Amino acid sequence: MHRPHFRRVLALAVAALLLAVSCTTDDGTDEFDASPTGADATGPGASGADPVLRIVNSYTVNSLDPALAGNQWLFDFGASEAPLARNEAGELEPWLIEEIESIDPTTWHLTLYPDVTFQHGGAVDAEALAASINRQIEQAANAVQLEGSVATALDDLVVELITPEPNANVPAALAERGAFPVYDVSIVDEVDGDSDALIGTGFYTGPYAITDWTPEYLELARNDNYWNGEPPLAGIEVEVVSDESARILAVRSGEADMAMYPPLEAGAVLAGDDSATLLASELALQSIQMPLNLQSPPFDERDTRKAFALSLDYEELGTDVTAGMFEPARGLYPPGLPYTVDTFDQDLDEAAALLDAAGWTLGSDGVRTRDGERLEVIVLPTAQGPETQPLAIAIQAQAARVGFDVRIVNVEDQAEAMDDPDGWNAALQLSGTVSGTGDPIDPFARNFASDGDRNSGGISNPELDEIAHLLPTEFDEEAREDLLRRAQEIVGDEEVYVLVAAYKRFMFVVSPEYADYEVSSFRRHITMDTRPS
Repeated sequence: MHRPHFRRVLALAVAALLLAVSCTTDDGTDEFDASPTGADATGPGASGADPVLRIVNSYTVNSLDPALAGNQWLFDFGASEAPLARNEAGELEPWLIEEIESIDPTTWHLTLYPDVTFQHGGAVDAEALAASINRQIEQAANAVQLEGSVATALDDLVVELITPEPNANVPAALAERGAFPVYDVSIVDEVDGDSDALIGTGFYTGPYAITDWTPEYLELARNDNYWNGEPPLAGIEVEVVSDESARILAVRSGEADMAMYPPLEAGAVLAGDDSATLLASELALQSIQMPLNLQSPPFDERDTRKAFALSLDYEELGTDVTAGMFEPARGLYPPGLPYTVDTFDQDLDEAAALLDAAGWTLGSDGVRTRDGERLEVIVLPTAQGPETQPLAIAIQAQAARVGFDVRIVNVEDQAEAMDDPDGWNAALQLSGTVSGTGDPIDPFARNFASDGDRNSGGISNPELDEIAHLLPTEFDEEAREDLLRRAQEIVGDEEVYVLVAAYKRFMFVVSPEYADYEVSSFRRHITMDTRPS
């Protein structure tokens, strides 16, 4: 089993924060040997041997079963691969399959590369690909885009995928992070998806194979059977460190090579520091989404929701509050996408007029009341996203200008807190209006359709339900974009169901050995190209 040497960093971080001094670590003699070929790595960027890449993250890997929540991190860290991928230009391209062909609106043919293998060395043929697709459709919650579809092997390399109705989004679905990883179903079924039993079986296809796991720790070793060449790293070690300052310190002290999800002050903290560098993805695609609770006052009334939206200064939230690390939100979708519509704008006079008309009277303390009730709004930040706390504080001050009394309630488990419809009015979530691989269609259905599993605010709108049905069946790209534009007008302007506080890039703090690392906009964080500078 692994030795959790990152845990030392937490204690070091406390001392460092109190004393404001840098910390160093021991000589690394208790480091594990991650390489099946016996590479002798003794620390980040070790010379004379292929290095072990050490990453500190804030999110747990809850399961190794590809059909269960948490496996998507295996995509990020180079263990699992999908049939297709989205490159950094946002274009879909082959990954494990070399061709995808639409035979008719409900029939697709997927042709595998001939030399793809599992990590255990067995061939990935059409039967294996079909089995993994079918198991995901049957068991994985994030595979709903292909619900009701069936994959069948036509020969050794070609899979036929039949969808129950026309589905233009099949290619995007097969590139989705964690939705359709390719894996050896026979191994997963034999152990009934037991994560501990899957360690060391080589059931995925990626360049790095799982050799140890707990939800807080992931150890990967180089896959010597990798079908696409020899991986450059001896292995990868990922440790969950919940304290964001401790994650930065792990890199500065030499305990780690990369820290994910740094705090907003990381840029200022690292200015002029040669021990670590802050890097960002080119595109800001991850939204700090803010669903509004339509099931409880005061946001059960449209004009109150509209007034709240008009009270916010989106430029300030996306620029000043986030220290220049984010992009301001002007609508539900990131700036620069061809279908993005600007629906967010601050107008304090209109906000006040809407509240006046709704009977909310401004009191001497600056808070509005109606029938003896204060205009109180409960906002929930998320513990996993440190940037949501300063955003919540800024929203509190901005909404107060028109008479809202915003109360920030910090909870450890935001999802559990949102199960109580009376316990929240708005929530700041790291949940994108586009997926981790840049797809707007699946997140649309999940966020805005009345039966969507992420529809936490209780949206029920017949036109949005119709758009959610039409989007995947529309093969014409311009027509799909028109549907998305209309949806944004409804969600963000007319009915005001959901807001976006800001758009964030993926941020990494890296050691000098990885100063040339390029952060992926689409979560392909570890690939065959990942290596020290």
